[in-house]
Amino acid sequence: MWFLEEGGELGVVRDLSNALRFAELWNTRLKPEDRFEVVEVVDGDANPKGNGYFLGFDLSSGYNNSLLSWGLRE
Repeated sequence: MWFLEEGGELGVVRDLSNALRFAELWNTRLKPEDRFEVVEVVDGDANPKGNGYFLGFDLSSGYNNSLLSWGLRE
């Protein structure tokens, strides 16, 4: 319920500790290949709050509309 209320249709949440805990709990129910990851987005030169690592830059043509998502592959 928390994720639906906080993230809404776009799935964007602002409470990092809750997002990490949600992913941890939900991932216990899923197969490894279906597990969720939490991706923290920061503006400009801002430091991330989590202890993640830099993935790269993204371009946006509006809120939640990545211009790179269609071409990213694992």
